[in-house]
Amino acid sequence: MNDINFINTATPEQQSALKQWYRITLTFGILFLTVCGGITGWQLYRYSLAYSDSLTQKQKAMPFKKLLDQKAQLQTTIDEQTKTVEKFKELPRKTTLIHSFLQSISKIINPQELRSVRLGTETELNFLAKDYKSAQSICENLKKETGRHNLHIVSLESIQSSENKILLVQLKESKKQT
Repeated sequence: MNDINFINTATPEQQSALKQWYRITLTFGILFLTVCGGITGWQLYRYSLAYSDSLTQKQKAMPFKKLLDQKAQLQTTIDEQTKTVEKFKELPRKTTLIHSFLQSISKIINPQELRSVRLGTETELNFLAKDYKSAQSICENLKKETGRHNLHIVSLESIQSSENKILLVQLKESKKQT
C-alpha cells in the first residue's frame, strides 16, 4: 500500500493478519447467524404445527362443547338437589331430637303449668312455678334430662292468682358453651 496524505499504512504482515481476522470473524458471524436462524426457524415450524393442530382439535371438539355445557348445567342441578336431599336426610334426626326434648319437658313440667315452648335457633320455655326454688329445680332437671346444659332462667314474673302467688318463669338456651 502506498502512503496517502502522509498516513502510515500497515505492513504487509499486518494486512494479511487483518484479512485473516476479517475472514474468520465473517465466517463465524455468518455461521452464528445461520445456526440462530435455523433454531428460530425450527421453533417457528414447531409452533405453526402446534397451532394448526390446536385449531384442528378445536374444530373437532366443537360438537362436544354443547354436551360439555349441558354436563356443567346438569352438575349444578345435581349439586342443588344433593343439598336438598341432605336437608331431608337430616330432618328425621332433628325431628327425633325435638320429639325427645318435648317428651323430657312433658315429664318434668306439668302440662297445665306449661305456657309456651319455642324451638329453633333459640330455645325458649315459659312455665308456671310456685316459687323460685321449684323453678330452679325444674331448670336443673331439664338440664339433666335433655342434655342442654345452656338452659338458664331469664326472667321471673309474679302472677297473682285467686289462691296464691305464682311465678311465670322464662328459660332460654344461651349459645355460649359453659
